[in-house]
Amino acid sequence: MGRYSYLNEKTFRNQFGKTLDFASFYAVVLESKKGQEMIAAFDTSFICKSGKATHWLWKFWNGKEQKSEKGLEIGCLAMVYVSEETAYHLHAVQTEVPTEGCNQVDQYAKMIKDNIAWILDYTKYLSADAYFMKKDFINPLK
Repeated sequence: MGRYSYLNEKTFRNQFGKTLDFASFYAVVLESKKGQEMIAAFDTSFICKSGKATHWLWKFWNGKEQKSEKGLEIGCLAMVYVSEETAYHLHAVQTEVPTEGCNQVDQYAKMIKDNIAWILDYTKYLSADAYFMKKDFINPLK
């Protein structure tokens, strides 16, 4: 990018080194859309990954291949602005390897509960894949 811009390469490197709080950023973007038809959407995404040292590498469901495969998974939460047919990414968290005290569904529910105050500012509806229609997912969110 530094090659095709008037900005120095170091400027790009410094800017990409900073973190961005997406929730705060989209709070500003979506402020004008409050009170309009919005839906919170949640789903997971599989990421192919191999190796032995990758953190939280496990067998997760790969929808593309329709089977469980070794890799990584992230849970993604977005706000869908219905009239624009546009989704605004809110939050993504890497799914940890399930343990006896905390399975995958518990992790998904926790991600939504951690963002529930922000979600309720815009909507009372959550859209999710049929996989999430389980009491372990629904009851903690009630």
